[in-house]
Amino acid sequence: MVGGPLAAAGGERLPAGIRQHVAARSLPLATRDLRICVSDHGDDVGPVGLADTLAARLFEPHTLGRVLQRGSGAGDGEAAGRGPVSAAGARSPVG
Repeated sequence: MVGGPLAAAGGERLPAGIRQHVAARSLPLATRDLRICVSDHGDDVGPVGLADTLAARLFEPHTLGRVLQRGSGAGDGEAAGRGPVSAAGARSPVG
């Protein structure tokens, strides 16, 4: 995915040049499913790509399984290995 002002200004020429450069330096098997295109997200391509990557990693079966085994971990110190937290929010010593 190519984005930003340079990609928007270049139209299809920039991705076509990248495709040509990659194809000349790669084995066909390595690039057979590779798609190089201009993003529809304009200048937001970076944050959108980051969010997509993080979501994909979080929801991978082995990652999601570890998160679910630990519990929600949303703000509780115990899930983070810092000891239990009382209802009042004070940390209990870990014995």
